[in-house]
Amino acid sequence: MEGKKFLLIREIGMGLWNELHHVLAQLLVAEIVGRIPVVYWGKGSLYAPDENVNAFEEFFMPVSDLDIHALAQDKFLFYPERWNSGNFLTVPDFSRNEPAITTECLKIVRQTLLSATDTRMWIK
Repeated sequence: MEGKKFLLIREIGMGLWNELHHVLAQLLVAEIVGRIPVVYWGKGSLYAPDENVNAFEEFFMPVSDLDIHALAQDKFLFYPERWNSGNFLTVPDFSRNEPAITTECLKIVRQTLLSATDTRMWIK
């Protein structure tokens, strides 16, 4: 796992179609920016039968060979900085989603798309 980058896709605490839309959108982002997606619907999910169960995998097959526990290592860097290997399994506080994070993510996606020769015509 050395040198690889991941995108952790967490639950958003909404209805099933909102959760699925979120996962599908994030899978696209992971593909665009070249990250390995890991989906985890934990305690904040409406569909988690138990706090130690990944509710996503109760309904769907995993999207990668890694699970959430493979990412719980101190050697990884997390963004935004409020997340770390000790707290990223906790229930997200959705009220703290800062617009700057979304803006920064959009800049990265746009930069990645612009660098790909076959997608330059899509975003001008």
